[in-house]
Amino acid sequence: MVSRLGVWRTHRSFCRTGTLNRETLARINQARRDARAIVRATNLATGEERMIDPRTAFATATRFPHTKLSNEWPDEALAKEPLGQRSALVALAHDPKLDDPGLIIALKSPCFYIGALGSNKTHAGRLERLKHEGFSEQDLSRIHGPIGLDIGARSPAEIAVAILAEVTQTLRGSKRAQAIKN
Repeated sequence: MVSRLGVWRTHRSFCRTGTLNRETLARINQARRDARAIVRATNLATGEERMIDPRTAFATATRFPHTKLSNEWPDEALAKEPLGQRSALVALAHDPKLDDPGLIIALKSPCFYIGALGSNKTHAGRLERLKHEGFSEQDLSRIHGPIGLDIGARSPAEIAVAILAEVTQTLRGSKRAQAIKN
């Protein structure tokens, strides 16, 4: 059985899927300017790409060559290909009507990583909305937000590195991360 490492973005979304160490797939949704850097970086780790964006103007073959494109909404796409234990989901939209449905699906799944782009203020609002959806503090603690390791990333390429580093650290674990957490 092949499982998935998902990285997801709705509004301006792109999804990248590929095999990582024969056990994990990467899925990233987002078609904004930093999506190309994330696709390139994820490609180094996985190999195949799948872009999910309901807006055909953003997820195009011109912008994302060699990428399988889907114009479904992320919650529809995730319903067809559920997240498993070796899956990750990354929401990058900054738009609750687009990010929250994917986050809800991820919180109900056994995926190993859930992340969301945005400031601390945006993340606090996100957690409050999801709390009203019935999720506990423990459930919500699974969401990494703001997403990515804190390396001072500014450019799309640096943000991609920070996100993939945090996903990898969560997947593989590290003594340093455990020490910081405790």
